[in-house]
Amino acid sequence: MARLSSRGIGAGAAAEQEARRARLRLNLRWLLKLRWAAVVGQLVTIAGVAVFVGVGLPLFWLLGFISLTAITNGLLQRRYRGVVRDSGEEGEILPDERLLAVVMAGDVLTFTALLHVSGGTSNPFSIFYLVHVVLAAIVLRPRFAWAVGFQSVLCFALLFIDHLPLPILEGPNASSGIRQWGLLVSFSGVALIIAWFVVRITEDLAVRETDLLQARQEKARHDRIEALVTLAAGAAHELSTPLATIAIAASELQHDLERRHEAGGGLREALEDLDLIKSQLKRCREILEQMSADSGEVSGEHLLSTELGQLLQWVIEALPHQDRIRLRCAGGVARRSMVLPRRALTRALRAFVKNALDASESHQLVTVTLSGDEEGFDLEVVDEGQGMSEDVLARVFDPFYTTKSAGRGMGLGLYLSRSVIERLGGSIEIESEPGRGTTVQVRIPYSGPEHDAAVEVYAAVTDPAAVVRAMETRRHE
Repeated sequence: MARLSSRGIGAGAAAEQEARRARLRLNLRWLLKLRWAAVVGQLVTIAGVAVFVGVGLPLFWLLGFISLTAITNGLLQRRYRGVVRDSGEEGEILPDERLLAVVMAGDVLTFTALLHVSGGTSNPFSIFYLVHVVLAAIVLRPRFAWAVGFQSVLCFALLFIDHLPLPILEGPNASSGIRQWGLLVSFSGVALIIAWFVVRITEDLAVRETDLLQARQEKARHDRIEALVTLAAGAAHELSTPLATIAIAASELQHDLERRHEAGGGLREALEDLDLIKSQLKRCREILEQMSADSGEVSGEHLLSTELGQLLQWVIEALPHQDRIRLRCAGGVARRSMVLPRRALTRALRAFVKNALDASESHQLVTVTLSGDEEGFDLEVVDEGQGMSEDVLARVFDPFYTTKSAGRGMGLGLYLSRSVIERLGGSIEIESEPGRGTTVQVRIPYSGPEHDAAVEVYAAVTDPAAVVRAMETRRHE
């Protein structure tokens, strides 16, 4: 069974902002994870050196610096626990990128302090400075990353000047074997950590970039819809006057020719041509009226509180063959009210029911079910028609695409219906299989960021004049 989904998405600016916030969440989570890994790794290293190598270490200072890292990491995780859990809750607190830079700079200083009391530059684990630099280059903005890089170089240089030596690493009792093994372990650790971290964060960023690309594509599509809305309404307005003039002139000419024909002028062919002109003019007028209606030109429409049961009745009442429509509606949902653009949403939902009727035979039923939960309502339309192939299903939302015969549709209904529903934060799912009918599932939330934003900007979609005013306002801004 073929399936097609369409989900609403915020405007481009909101999408860009959310992408930036998503990247900040990702960076913070990875920073916290790596700091915990550093704490565990340092404790394991100290325990291994003390037990297996038998080197006397200044444990008080070492454990003190490691505890400082653990405490600050715990405080950060508590402060931004919503980010750590990836809850995506509205109003969640996100850190400023400068805070991340300060934390990473503090980690460089803490690591320098650890090296200062454990052999300085002779400590083979000094190579872990590279982990801090790589992490900063990936997580922070360029200027912050450069600052952390220069700080690491400066701190490493200062260790040449002053540090507390370890006899096993420096001086006459130094063991080259232990140092070589230490270099091998530290280099292996750095290589594996950098490779693992870069691969994981690159994968996560690729997912985020894909989401951002989809958001931009949706924004571009919505922009095309607005342009089409304005174009359709403008064409309907501009062409209606000359077509009306042509219709009047053709009608007057027809009356004149009829009088001459009755007088024996033999103008039957001319009259037939005029009948053809009038029929085509009528067809043009019908097309323009449909363009005006489909474009959402409902001048002065307000967003009003409406019971969902009443909305369902409006969807059905203007349709033909209502005896073939079977309604199912939960009482609690039917009495639920929400603020919405009545006529535009009614027309958008009606398009799905009308298509179901058109796709079904005269003896087949169309089932319309209204249901919902605490977050939103669902309208399901199920027909028993011939269904759609995967190729047709993939194009059902394309503008001017229709499988109906000439004169029965322009292919704009579903295209513009999706715009109305998605701008209310809703979604559409269509399942169809040739010979087994089609199921359309429309989901619209009662509230939420996208729905609330739609309440503010909806007039720009339903009223073409508002589109022009909004464009003029953006131009002056």
